[in-house]
Amino acid sequence: MISDGSYWKKTSYEDLKESLNIKPNKKIAKNVILFIGDGMGPNTATAARIYKESEHGYLSWERFDHVGALKTYSNDKMVPDSGCSGTALFAGVKTNLGTLGLSSDVKRYDCDASVLEKNRVTTIAKLAQDAGKATGIVTTARITHATPAAMYAHTANRDWECDTKMPYYAQQCKDIARQLVEDEPGKNFNVG
Repeated sequence: MISDGSYWKKTSYEDLKESLNIKPNKKIAKNVILFIGDGMGPNTATAARIYKESEHGYLSWERFDHVGALKTYSNDKMVPDSGCSGTALFAGVKTNLGTLGLSSDVKRYDCDASVLEKNRVTTIAKLAQDAGKATGIVTTARITHATPAAMYAHTANRDWECDTKMPYYAQQCKDIARQLVEDEPGKNFNVG
């Protein structure tokens, strides 16, 4: 255990000096890669850091020159899920628990509202494709799981991953897998 206050002042000064020496990147990015640590909030990152190197260590990505944090909470519930969090990450819109790629006007299970174009939000994948960029998803989860699916799907239920998951009242809605292969931006992914 470190009890000398001068140690903490020295390390704080070194961290501050390092941060102030980072030069702003004013170039146009050639490529953008988003690493999404699903469930990797501040508490989980702190626990991982302590486990790896103790209280005063760093995780490798904490040393990147430019790191951001987003609040990906749900519009209608205190604790979010991967569906509304993914939509917040990829479209910048807070939506309702269990939904993907939709505005907060659509409640979970409301298939009728989810098919209305006015309730669908645009993701960074679609914006990038419209700008002529190559896009894609690499995931360790199912490609139809809520986090990756939030990049391309518009659905009133994150669990509607395939046609066998679709309830009788949602026959006019496409399941997530069909949206990936039939609709934009999913059908235009060309990096993987």
